[in-house]
Amino acid sequence: MPEFKPTAAQAAAIETRGSAVLVSAGAGSGKTRVLTQRLMSRICDENDPVDLDRFLIITFTRAAAGELKGRIMQELAERLAKDPGNRRLRRQNALCGRAQIGTIHSFCAALLRENCHILGLSPDFKIVDDERAEAMKTAALEQVLEARYARPEDYPGFLALADTVGAGRSDDRLAALILNLHLRMQCHARPEQWARKQVEQLRAPAEDAADTPWGREVMAQARASAEYWSGEMDRLLSLMAGEEKISAAYRDSFAQTAAELRELCRCLNIGWDRARDCLPIHFERLKGLRNSPNPQPSELLKSRRDACKKAMGDLEGLLYAPSAQLLSELRLTAPAMEALLEVTLDFDRAFSRDKRQRGLVDYADLEHFTARLLTDEEGAPTELAKQLSRRYAEIMVDEYQDVSRVQDAIFRAISQEGKNLFLVGDVKQSIYRFRLADPAIFTEKYLSYADHEKAAPGQPRRILLRENFRSRREILEGANALFSMCMSRRLGDMDYDEAASLQYGASYPGTVPVPELTLVEVADGEDEDSEADFDAFLDLLQTFVADDDAIIILESGHEKLCYVVGSAYIITKDRCDCLDISDLAVKYAAQLLGNPEWTTICDY
Repeated sequence: MPEFKPTAAQAAAIETRGSAVLVSAGAGSGKTRVLTQRLMSRICDENDPVDLDRFLIITFTRAAAGELKGRIMQELAERLAKDPGNRRLRRQNALCGRAQIGTIHSFCAALLRENCHILGLSPDFKIVDDERAEAMKTAALEQVLEARYARPEDYPGFLALADTVGAGRSDDRLAALILNLHLRMQCHARPEQWARKQVEQLRAPAEDAADTPWGREVMAQARASAEYWSGEMDRLLSLMAGEEKISAAYRDSFAQTAAELRELCRCLNIGWDRARDCLPIHFERLKGLRNSPNPQPSELLKSRRDACKKAMGDLEGLLYAPSAQLLSELRLTAPAMEALLEVTLDFDRAFSRDKRQRGLVDYADLEHFTARLLTDEEGAPTELAKQLSRRYAEIMVDEYQDVSRVQDAIFRAISQEGKNLFLVGDVKQSIYRFRLADPAIFTEKYLSYADHEKAAPGQPRRILLRENFRSRREILEGANALFSMCMSRRLGDMDYDEAASLQYGASYPGTVPVPELTLVEVADGEDEDSEADFDAFLDLLQTFVADDDAIIILESGHEKLCYVVGSAYIITKDRCDCLDISDLAVKYAAQLLGNPEWTTICDY
């Protein structure tokens, strides 16, 4: 294996000690190598060596844990081969079997088995499979709903909830709502505590709709839209200033709209009704413009004006009623909403009781039980957490952009006041919101931690691994150009600025064409994932593939996979993943238009 020569940022990530570290590791930046080298530098440190079993290393998957452990063992083996008498290395090699490298759920399961007596859990509990869990949920929900229908007087607000959601016909929508709310509540360490807070907010007096939690969300969204379009209309006015004929036709209308948008922005900071008084925003008819001297800017101006008009129509929908009416509606619906929270908590209790009786837990239970062992009602570490924190010299968390609030609370509880956390991730690669991941956790630290060059001793710091060693310069520049235009804090949790962009870190021989972006328009009402669209995409793809490039197309039932070997990506009807070469049959681009013969070129 060639000698590893770290970049300045990689060296900082490997060598920094004595503070919390957040590593923002872009795609292809060598983060696994950095994790391995950081571990090796700690366990082989001549002045302050730390045994391998004093690290807690959390990976997102078991496969990633296996890969990291394999790399550590390989590194140790290579060093032992050079220095077979080194007792330190031999000890670390022996400790590999005890190293705590695994997923958050494997850590939680081990901790719960150690402390099952505290929670009254059976030490041989099992993880319930999805199919059985769904059946148990259905039974628990039926039990909870039947109890309420049998004695509605004991459950205030429930009948109003059932009538509102199900319209008196079926409980299907109500059941789906309860199950969905229950799922979303699992992102909180103590769901019942969160539910109590929602009830308090429902009952809290408010003089203006904007003062409610929901009103604040709406006003923030409306303010962001108004401020954006106010700035955009000012920009468009500047754009037309150099075009006398276009300005004469369009300026008056654009100027009036821009002035009204500025007033709307001002009133959105005052109150709900003051903002509503500014609506609708007017878009006076444009004067006729024949034979525009410069068609391109005139078309752009009209297109952006239409987009602004649509956005303001959406904003009217947000502020659809006066504050007094909304507050009245909130008071009327509050009993039903409280009933929804209570029935969801009752369902959770029934489901949990059934699991406990059968000696079963699900993945959410692993996290919640662990959080309850390690944190108190206020989220502070318990005595058990403080004892655990003394076990670990460092806690390393990979794929930190995809942790949940519960998981993060666990990491903080067993750390040494957060000072020995080494967190690695890339918010641009966060894809697990549907599993309750919250990339805002990463973003909060990214924005609050100091750059490592400027951080004071002991101060939390961020290190940016921006160099990509996997792709050519042309590919990276194309990706940067695309995402700098469409990624922001609101769309993607991060501004795609200079700090977030990828830099090329490796040189490749030869040249490649400049990347092209092809947009395929899908008419309204069509299924974007339809078979016809995918076949059309494959036809389009063939035009970009050279005769000597390899393409892999696999068909299995209704699913088609298309691999372009040169790009190392898998493109399917619903995903785009890194290419994994295994058991692949290949046919060549030159044969695509006929009836190609299948040729197996690898079989791993």
